Amino acid sequence: MSRLIPHPNSFLRLTLAVLAALALAAPAAAQAETLVSNLGQTNTGGNFVDNNFAQQFTTGGHVGGYFLSAIVVPFANSAPSGLTVKVGTGTAQSIAGKSGTNCDSLTGDSCVTLTNPSSFAIGNNTFTAPAGTVLSASTTYVVVVEGTGQSIGLTSRNFEDFGGAAGWSIADDGLFRGKSATGAFSSSSLSMRIRVEGTATTAPPAPPAPSVSTASTTSLRVAWRPPSSDGGRAITDYDVRWKERFQADTEWTEIADTTASVARHTTLTGLSAGKTYDVQVRAQNAVGNGAWSASARGTTYVAPANAESLDPPGTTCSGSACVAYPSSAYVVPGPGAGQVTLHWDWSRGTGGDLDSWEVWVLKQGTSSRHARLSGINKTARSHTVSGLQTNQKFRFSLIVVNGHRNRHVFGH
Repeated sequence: MSRLIPHPNSFLRLTLAVLAALALAAPAAAQAETLVSNLGQTNTGGNFVDNNFAQQFTTGGHVGGYFLSAIVVPFANSAPSGLTVKVGTGTAQSIAGKSGTNCDSLTGDSCVTLTNPSSFAIGNNTFTAPAGTVLSASTTYVVVVEGTGQSIGLTSRNFEDFGGAAGWSIADDGLFRGKSATGAFSSSSLSMRIRVEGTATTAPPAPPAPSVSTASTTSLRVAWRPPSSDGGRAITDYDVRWKERFQADTEWTEIADTTASVARHTTLTGLSAGKTYDVQVRAQNAVGNGAWSASARGTTYVAPANAESLDPPGTTCSGSACVAYPSSAYVVPGPGAGQVTLHWDWSRGTGGDLDSWEVWVLKQGTSSRHARLSGINKTARSHTVSGLQTNQKFRFSLIVVNGHRNRHVFGH
């Protein structure tokens, strides 16, 4: 159909009416809009006693598609009865033959059944779509109306009403077939009068501020909750960015993201010790990137002056099996006599879940193990070794215990 352009005076009347409404009313919550309509075109009527009707329409090109709220169909002379209204892809014949669970999703060549109004009336009747129904962009759908009654609204005018969404159209020809027929619908020069209501899908809103916790002298752990909605399309990825506190907003560093993931946690590495960082996250769907969250702050550890780093191993892989490993680990004397405390971070890797930690203690200059401290909880990030002889040098090894086998991780 072509877009019908109203007389210029109607723009003035519409503008004045809108300004008056804005002056009198407080801002309202977002609601369904007219995506496409030809209800304003001259009614020709239609015999609903003998025929069922269908009408094709095509959606606009908005990336991510559109929420379908309802479809409005007018009736004249007498109220209809026994109506079923469906919308879907494919042919009118295929949609008319579906019901129940075979017509409850727009996935593939299928349809959804709309909910009838509480009572039918002469004039416009609104048929409500299931919550969360999304129409794909640049796709042709067909509305199928089956039932009894008289005078469904038809029109011979090939125009859409002014004010619909960009790119939407209603087919010039309508479709019909006998009420008791099961074959294909026939084409008619009269199109069914309808109004499709809904809204364009959006990018996700900003998630809540993330949770940031200290992992080590050079890393922070970040976790977050999803945003309040997905904007109408499933969330496909999250982005995380950080900067030192008090740096300008031009100094954000975004984590290099080569693989889309809906995981809601990560570890920032390569940071400086004793620094406070601002961290933000955002969600992404088919429409695009959502807004960044509010900032959360975290501060990396500062290793004590008497700390000694544990040297990382040369490799943490054996064949194709690799285990996660700390990005840093160190040991400090104390807190009491004959004690030392190991601190570490757990950051990344594959090849088996972490079951627990072990600490091996060896006397300097010997190859025999002085002590094996096993069964340290996998959530631990520090452990104090007690009962050490004073004035004696020791070597310490931090061991990952997982599904493959024990792995030497750090030693000093």
